[in-house]
Amino acid sequence: MNSKHAYLIIAHQGFEQLKYLLEDLDHELNDIYVHIDLKVKNVNFAYIKSGVKHSKIYFIDRIKVNWGGFSQIRVTLNLLTEAVNNDIYKYYHLITGETFPLKSQDSIHNYFKNHNKEFIGFNNNDFSDRVKYIYLFNEIGKISMKTMIFYLIRKLFLFIQRLLKTDITRKYKIVFKKGFAYWSITHKLAVFIVDNTKLINRIYKHSFCCDEVFVQTLVYNSPFYHNMNDINDEYKGCKCLTKWRMHGKQQNDLIFHKDELNYILASDALFARKFSGVEGMEIIRSIKEMRGVCL
Repeated sequence: MNSKHAYLIIAHQGFEQLKYLLEDLDHELNDIYVHIDLKVKNVNFAYIKSGVKHSKIYFIDRIKVNWGGFSQIRVTLNLLTEAVNNDIYKYYHLITGETFPLKSQDSIHNYFKNHNKEFIGFNNNDFSDRVKYIYLFNEIGKISMKTMIFYLIRKLFLFIQRLLKTDITRKYKIVFKKGFAYWSITHKLAVFIVDNTKLINRIYKHSFCCDEVFVQTLVYNSPFYHNMNDINDEYKGCKCLTKWRMHGKQQNDLIFHKDELNYILASDALFARKFSGVEGMEIIRSIKEMRGVCL
């Protein structure tokens, strides 16, 4: 089997940071697939990829991606399909432009060479409400003054559906699972997901925030579930560090700050999310210095 890895990157801002991320992923055993949100204007693609010397980099066709919408699933499927159709990779890593590796690429490749598992995080609570109802206006993004009326209409329609005990997924007879939206998977699972694109489109086209649901649900209801890295710890399962449950407590601010550097460096995760702005770049520099690489 091909020993190369595919990195699938969803990006919409912070293009200096994205450029540094691409440079860090630049390795003869990596191909990089990037999607940049169509809502972003005047993207300097030449600048973003200018530091990549060893990897092949592909910018896939752009769509508008909205928080909570089905478009989040579409862009993931588009990236995965592009990679699967292009080559056979040992692993496919879905990350964002605000993610950064905590280990060198040689270390990451060695790790996955010795662990033939699927690295997907599972949260074992019930999140079927996100998909069993029809969510009107699921592409309007986060709540704001401009979108308030649409949220109120959606909320009223959801109330009616709950009264009527609606469940548009009943006919599928599957158990819905949720977890961290970013993962590292083998070629066999990547093909399995792509082969189920039509089913995914049918089930989730009216859903809400199901980029965290569709892969976990598909895997849970398949033989691949028996090859998970860790089904009990959501973030150990996908080897990604986040602030959701930092120090065992729920966090409201999900962006890492400089005073959390020791927490980041002490992690055995392979990736961390998320970093933003000048402070985020300072943390990234510290991570690279720890690995003996300077920007």
